[in-house]
Amino acid sequence: MKIGQDRTVINKDKDEENSQKANEYKEMGNDAFRQAQYKRAMELYTSALMIKDDSHILYTNRAQALIKLGKHLDASHDCRKAIKLKPEFIKAYIHLSKALKELGEFQEAIDTLERAEDISEEQAKVVRKYKMDMIEEQKRSFIESNKK
Repeated sequence: MKIGQDRTVINKDKDEENSQKANEYKEMGNDAFRQAQYKRAMELYTSALMIKDDSHILYTNRAQALIKLGKHLDASHDCRKAIKLKPEFIKAYIHLSKALKELGEFQEAIDTLERAEDISEEQAKVVRKYKMDMIEEQKRSFIESNKK
């Protein structure tokens, strides 16, 4: 019986150690991102995710770096993972819509923002602004493509 208790303590200590290490990578990634070192930020967020793959924040942070690197499909996958982990995390929807827009998926990007509007009344105003910008950009894109 005592062995089981010791294992629990050991596992708990290991979990705390892993969380701390993942957080260190995340903070280094945040610093790299602020310095516009997007590749380095992406690598650091990936290192953190290899330790702690259940963090919606890490997936969203990496998605932001991926967007800056022009890796929109990968960014969309990370945003979807973040949304699965925390469906009410508005930031993931916003970044997913940005990635989808860059992939030419305007309607899905708008639909994504509409889902986000329904989730948080508190953040609906910010989401609506992104949505209106997206609709305007879709119109411009449509007009440009018809001029050719």
